[in-house]
Amino acid sequence: MNKGSCVFLERELSYGNVTRFPRALGVPARRRTPRGIGLAVISGIGLVIFTFVFGYKPGTPPIDVMLTILAVVTCAGFLQTSGGLTVMLKYAEAFLRSNPKRITIYAPITTWLLTILCGTGHTVYTLLPIIYDVAIKTGIRTLFMGFTEAE
Repeated sequence: MNKGSCVFLERELSYGNVTRFPRALGVPARRRTPRGIGLAVISGIGLVIFTFVFGYKPGTPPIDVMLTILAVVTCAGFLQTSGGLTVMLKYAEAFLRSNPKRITIYAPITTWLLTILCGTGHTVYTLLPIIYDVAIKTGIRTLFMGFTEAE
């Protein structure tokens, strides 16, 4: 092998050319975890493999669960868009700031009530900084997992 062919082979096996081949097949070269629609495509491929290769019969989709999730997400979206969540948070914040010494009792009750009224616990995330602020200003040390302890 002469020197010219080694340079040609080295250039053809460079990093750029090696990563172009998987891209031509549709495989992302840099991402290691599936994101966005890629996760759905991989799930569909898995379903096809389980159905046609292994012979499993797919079950019925849980329509009741999907409709419940759709209803809760839609209602939470309307609540956020209309400003209702902001109003509820203002009342919750005023209640918690008016009783700072009883934050360890009133904070779980307030988050429970907000979860019941909104239909999902994800709306409580906006209340957590308020609880933390009231607890710190009162001198209550917060511990992990939502538990608090008086100093």
